[in-house]
Amino acid sequence: MKKLTLLFTAVFLFGCTEIDREELMKNRAEVKPVKPIEVNFERLEKQKEELIELFSTVYVAPEYAFTKDPFTSVVDIYKLAQAEEEATLNPVLIHKFDEFKLVGILTGEIGNIAVLAVADDSFYLKTGDVFSANRSTIIFIGQDLIKVRDNSKDIFGNTKTEIKDIKLDYLKDDSSKEKTS
Repeated sequence: MKKLTLLFTAVFLFGCTEIDREELMKNRAEVKPVKPIEVNFERLEKQKEELIELFSTVYVAPEYAFTKDPFTSVVDIYKLAQAEEEATLNPVLIHKFDEFKLVGILTGEIGNIAVLAVADDSFYLKTGDVFSANRSTIIFIGQDLIKVRDNSKDIFGNTKTEIKDIKLDYLKDDSSKEKTS
């Protein structure tokens, strides 16, 4: 092992000292003559004019209308937005869930269609349609009842989902809706 280390040290010392660095650098970096760049001054002048026209836009600050009142209640803004939305909504989505009555079911080739009435208005809805202010969805339309997924919110904003049955008006007793779950 000692002989091997001595041999390695000897090769390292004698092998590294015989390299001529100047000769290596001469071969690497040969200076080649470079062709001078030709500049077309007429074209530069034309481009100069175009660039000046392009970038000479004058910045005009937009005028801001400070219409927001920082002291307005967020609840008031929300109530106003809800009132505006209700005024422009589909009439099916305005009335509360409890106001709807099932007055008929139409059966045909396309399936069953529920006829819901509120005051003097009648609405024809199929399975999957959304109605009422709670955005209730019709799940199933049978021969004499419909099953509805009713989404109601409590005063804390928590959403509660219930499956409700709405029976035909002439089949109902005094109870207008029955909960099935």
